[in-house]
Amino acid sequence: MHPFVFTLFLWEATGLATAGGCLGWFAGSIFLLGVYRLSILAILELLFPALLIPVVVALVAALYPARQAAKILPSEAMRYE
Repeated sequence: MHPFVFTLFLWEATGLATAGGCLGWFAGSIFLLGVYRLSILAILELLFPALLIPVVVALVAALYPARQAAKILPSEAMRYE
C-alpha cells in the first residue's frame, strides 16, 4: 500500500469538501441575510458546522476509493491511461 496515494486522495477530498462547504455557507449566508435578516453573528455561528459536515462526509466517502487506489502500483495505474 502506498501511503502517498492514500493521503493524496484524502487531501483532495478534504479540499473539495472545504471549497463546497465555503461556497454553500456563503450562498446560504446571502439568502439568510436577504430573506430572514439574521445577524452577522448568527451567520458566523453556522460556519463551523457548514465546513465540518462536508469534510467529514467527504473523508468517509473517500476512504474506500483511497484504499483501493493505494493498493495499485503507480506503474500499473498509468498503463491504462
